[in-house]
Amino acid sequence: FMQLRARHRREVVEEILDIQIFSLMNMLLKMKLRDIANDIKNTEYQYELTREKIALHKKYIEDMKKNKKEFIKEKSSLLASNEEEIFKKKSDIKSHLDNNKKLLLQISDNDKVIKAHIKLKDIRSTLREKKKNNGIMVEFFESNDDCPTCEQHIDEKFKENMIIKYQEEVNKFTDALIELKEVLLKSNKRQESISEIAKTIRENEVHVAKENSSITQLEKFNSTLQLELDQLQSGAISKPDYNKLKKLELKMVDVEKQKRELKEDQTYSEAVRNMLQDTGIKTKIIKQYLPIMNKLINTYLTAMEFYVNFTLDENFSETIKSRYRDEFTYDSFSEGEKMRIDLALLFTWRAIAKMKNSTNTNLLMLDEIFDSSLDSTGTDEFLKILNTLGGENVFVISHKQDALSDKFKSTIKFEKTKNFSHVVD
Repeated sequence: FMQLRARHRREVVEEILDIQIFSLMNMLLKMKLRDIANDIKNTEYQYELTREKIALHKKYIEDMKKNKKEFIKEKSSLLASNEEEIFKKKSDIKSHLDNNKKLLLQISDNDKVIKAHIKLKDIRSTLREKKKNNGIMVEFFESNDDCPTCEQHIDEKFKENMIIKYQEEVNKFTDALIELKEVLLKSNKRQESISEIAKTIRENEVHVAKENSSITQLEKFNSTLQLELDQLQSGAISKPDYNKLKKLELKMVDVEKQKRELKEDQTYSEAVRNMLQDTGIKTKIIKQYLPIMNKLINTYLTAMEFYVNFTLDENFSETIKSRYRDEFTYDSFSEGEKMRIDLALLFTWRAIAKMKNSTNTNLLMLDEIFDSSLDSTGTDEFLKILNTLGGENVFVISHKQDALSDKFKSTIKFEKTKNFSHVVD
């Protein structure tokens, strides 16, 4: 404890007194205050924005009242312009629809052309097959003098007649394919023409759909304009304008209420945070226990025959005075005297923890306390303190077994064998 800085000493004592929860609460409250500040900032922005909207809308209504004739003229002109635009669009739509009717008539043979084209391709395949088969026969008679199947000699006159016959068939099918190619070319051109016309029809349909949508929007706008004109001509401001102003004013009231509640929450949170800071509740609790701590520390020091006045202040900085009022620091003492101070603090913290939290710890383990810097007098006095801890289980770990074996009621001895500790019976 004495090796720690004052801030860390305070943390130790706060843990013993179980008051660190206030630090956690303070941190959470700090985060909450930051969120509240952001909410207030946003609320103030909404407040100013709504107030500006109300002012602008009121000005708009006042302008409407003052410039009634100009507004009527302006809206009437806009209404007439829209009506003219609607008429133009409807004429344009009619023109495109009429054009589509004419174009549809131009491609009315579409199905017939497709079927004919398919049939022509089938005929072309048949003609190619027949030309190929007759060509094979011509090649057969030109290449063979004997029949490869029956091995009989083919008469020259017969062979010549067969070659002429099959060659005529080949020529006939070749001419037919040339004529068919021209017909297929015309069919392809017709299909391309039909595709172009169909594309134009689709483009016209898209254009008509866009124009119809535009007409719908213009008609809705004209309905609104007509309503506003009727209200202006009757001398009244439009109901939607008043409704909008009313909504803005109601929003203003809500935003103002929200702003007021946030400010109130901020005030209370800041007050609570001031209490939770180190200078608040925790300091009051520590002040309450400091006299008790100092009294216990000096009681234990006296019990170990170390006659000094040891005092911790609110910042947990120590003041040590001798009986002659000479001031000392912790580092100015010998190791044995430092050990007495450390032990006095140890027992003080146990006593305070028991007092504060109603915690009765019946187990105390002291590791190599007697192996350090305590002299024989300090050892005897410390043993006296241990003997006052009736009903508690005290374990003292020490390597001075011979010097201390008669100081305790029971002893457990350990020996290390091959780097492992074993209990010796």
